[in-house]
Amino acid sequence: LCNTTTKTLHKIEVKASKNSKPTIINLKPEETLTVELHWTPQTRGIQKLPRVRIQSSYPTGLFRAWKTLRKDQEGIVYAARKGNQRFPDHAFASLDSLGIPKEIRDYQVGDSPRRIHWRSLAQSGQLRTLIHEGNEGAYCHFNWSQVANLSTEDKISQLTLWIYLAEQEKIPWTLKLPHITYNSMTPQARENALAELATWEGT
Repeated sequence: LCNTTTKTLHKIEVKASKNSKPTIINLKPEETLTVELHWTPQTRGIQKLPRVRIQSSYPTGLFRAWKTLRKDQEGIVYAARKGNQRFPDHAFASLDSLGIPKEIRDYQVGDSPRRIHWRSLAQSGQLRTLIHEGNEGAYCHFNWSQVANLSTEDKISQLTLWIYLAEQEKIPWTLKLPHITYNSMTPQARENALAELATWEGT
C-alpha cells in the first residue's frame, strides 16, 4: 500500500476474505508498506485467490469508505499434511534405524521428532538427539499401494505428509503414482509432486 498524499491515513483495514480478521495499519505521508494477509482455503486444488478489501471508517466510525481489489488469479493449494508420521514398512532400506548410531547430542530446534533419543529423555528429562551414519544414498520410496486402505482424501494427505517429512529430514525420496513417478533428485520434484496430489481427481 502506498500513501501518495501529504496526510497520514489512519486505521486502514485490509483483509483477504469476508470472515477474516483485518490487518489494521496507519500510513504516513508518502509511505509505502507491504501488508501480509492470511487466508485459509477450505479445499485443496486450484483455487481462485480471494478478493482483497481495503476499508476505513476513520475518524467518526459512522461512515465507511472501501475498495475491493478484484484480480482473477489462481494458485495451487496443497493437501493437508495429515496421517501417520512413521514411514511405511519397507519404504526404505533401513526403516527402524536411519543407519549406524554415531552420537547423542543436545536437542536443537528443528531436529526431527523421529530422531529424539527417548531413553535419554526418560532418564534425565532432557531432550537429546540420536545421530546416525551410513544412510548416504538411501532412498525413501512412496507409492499408491502403501495407502490403499485409506479414502482418497486420506491417501493424498498421507503421501503429502511423507514427502514433507522426508524433505525435512533431508532423505531423498520417490513418489510412484498410478500414471507418473517423481524423484526428489530432479528439478522442482517437490513442487510438481505436491501439485499433482493437490489436483488429484482419481480414487
